Amino acid sequence: MNNKKLIAVVMSALILMPTAAFAKGNPNSNAAKGQQQVVNKDKGQVQSTNVDKEASKAGNENKGAQQKQANEDKKDAKKLEVEAFKAQMKAKHDTMSQIRKQTIALRQQIEVKTESLTAIINDIEAGKKTLPQNMLDELLLKSQNLKSDTDAVKATSEISKEVSDTQDKVNKQDFNNALASLDKVISKLQARLDALKKLNADLDGLLAIANMAVVPAPADSTSPTQDQAGTSVTSGSNTESNTTTNTTEATSTNN
Repeated sequence: MNNKKLIAVVMSALILMPTAAFAKGNPNSNAAKGQQQVVNKDKGQVQSTNVDKEASKAGNENKGAQQKQANEDKKDAKKLEVEAFKAQMKAKHDTMSQIRKQTIALRQQIEVKTESLTAIINDIEAGKKTLPQNMLDELLLKSQNLKSDTDAVKATSEISKEVSDTQDKVNKQDFNNALASLDKVISKLQARLDALKKLNADLDGLLAIANMAVVPAPADSTSPTQDQAGTSVTSGSNTESNTTTNTTEATSTNN
């Protein structure tokens, strides 16, 4: 090979060397790019995962906040329900208190009137006082009402079952049924008050007659008129005795 050819070959080799070197470096560069892409991809996945985690965390926090608010709302609603129940219970207890006050006052009146009526009838029976026969008959007739009056009072006296049922429902926070149960207690207390009013009114009617009894005039065996009056009192003794028995039995149970 002559010198010119050798130089040409060497020169072409030298010229091609940078290109070849550059070409050889491309795979490394591509590999680096590939690695960078993988890194970027991994980084993207990490970022995506972090975003998902943040979104999940935010979602959980949101759900937690919603649940907390729901619990608070439920708690507030329950509080309002309890307050409303207490207000209604107080109103009903006030009603019961008023009924009890009236009942106590009526019982005291009935006791006084019963004692007065019994004393007058005992005086009539003993001959210390007297009434015309027609009034004695009316007194006996009206005294029959006392038995039904006292029976009505007895029938409404027991309320322990209704009270116990109400307390049980209150303990269970069954507020609506507790109020309904308390209404039954009030109804029974009112029925008792009404029965006592009826008994009191009937006692007033009996006393209106009994209070007309007077001390009889002294007996005079020589006077026909006085003998007749004495006979009248004597003939009515059975009626007077029956009146005393009926009135005493009927009124003794109202306490």
